[in-house]
Amino acid sequence: MGIRPLVLCLLPLVLSANAAAGANPLSDPVEAARRANPMVVLMPEFPRMPAPAWVRPGVRLSYHVMVASVSGHTSGLKEDEEGNFVDEDDNKVNVKPTGSGEVITQVNLAELTRSDAVYEARSYALVNRRPGAILIVQSGVGYPAACADWWVHPDALKRLAADPPHGIHVHRLRFRAAGRDHDVVRITARAPRHYQSWVFDTAGGALLRYNNAVSGDPKRDRTSTLTQSTLIASRELKLPWTGAAPPDWSIKPAGLEYAGGLTQRAFDGRIITIPLTISMRIKRAGGTYWVFEQVNALHVGNGLPPSLSTFQRAAGGCLVGGPWIAPEAAAGLKAGDRLDDDPITGVLTTVAERNGDRVVIREANAVQTTDYVYDVNDGRMVELRQSDTSGAATHVRIR
Repeated sequence: MGIRPLVLCLLPLVLSANAAAGANPLSDPVEAARRANPMVVLMPEFPRMPAPAWVRPGVRLSYHVMVASVSGHTSGLKEDEEGNFVDEDDNKVNVKPTGSGEVITQVNLAELTRSDAVYEARSYALVNRRPGAILIVQSGVGYPAACADWWVHPDALKRLAADPPHGIHVHRLRFRAAGRDHDVVRITARAPRHYQSWVFDTAGGALLRYNNAVSGDPKRDRTSTLTQSTLIASRELKLPWTGAAPPDWSIKPAGLEYAGGLTQRAFDGRIITIPLTISMRIKRAGGTYWVFEQVNALHVGNGLPPSLSTFQRAAGGCLVGGPWIAPEAAAGLKAGDRLDDDPITGVLTTVAERNGDRVVIREANAVQTTDYVYDVNDGRMVELRQSDTSGAATHVRIR
């Protein structure tokens, strides 16, 4: 089973019904996605509220995410006071990851305006409990007061706790996350063979724990799928281009196109390179940020159509690896500059090279290295290079 940063696609029927009752069809998929946020359904005042005081561009929330399949549990799964899954007889159900079901997901706030919170979520593989290569990058736009369900404004939590809607249960308790104890609000919802809960810090509104349990049909499938996400750290990135003006050309963008190849080892041991193109198609340009669809196309040849992978991505003032950085910040970068050292993933971000009008920003940990090459004159990413210890490598240049 693939992993998403948090499982928001499986909403309880009680939330889905409430959403359907008050929703209008939206032609903008970015807007539709943020209105479908279950927290916005529960607390519709969010579009009119500001961000919590601690939320600003550069905020990074790190979660340990586990997905597991458990046989023999088909109904009645719930939680104890410590946030652990238990069955109908209060016996603990361990979440032991299966396959590739364990990752570190980092949520980075790229840009914050009066109406939009633009985020990027990166999930890193965990191998022998150590972070490895990036598995997936997804981005989106939330409201400043409720960005997906990564955080909600604490004032809205207070109102919800005082008067929860029918079918939603709200509990106040103590919960330990990211190395300390918190006063929290836990929101739970249940539908047939489906259970969800969110644990939010009452002081700041950050999501501390998300649990999701989907039970199989007892007549056909007695396997339950459990997802558990727990906050393990939070901090704020300080990048040279944070808050700087975006490039002039990015205000009314036409999209970007790259071409190159993916190199990997074939089954017979040969090293092969498959032509690769990357298209960035703008879905929303907010002045200081983009939300765009990235389409990666592997051209395998032999009369076969290209193999396509599509991701929703973002560009903004406080991201590493976006399609642009502020030219004024790029001009001041020097080879050897140390920009960030993440203690959770082991990713070190540096200025690897500075050659004339080109600057190379490098992200590297023990498994994967990615170079983003920018033109310092207009801030545009002109080249991308990525390699890992398996021997796989990607190299594309702007067209």
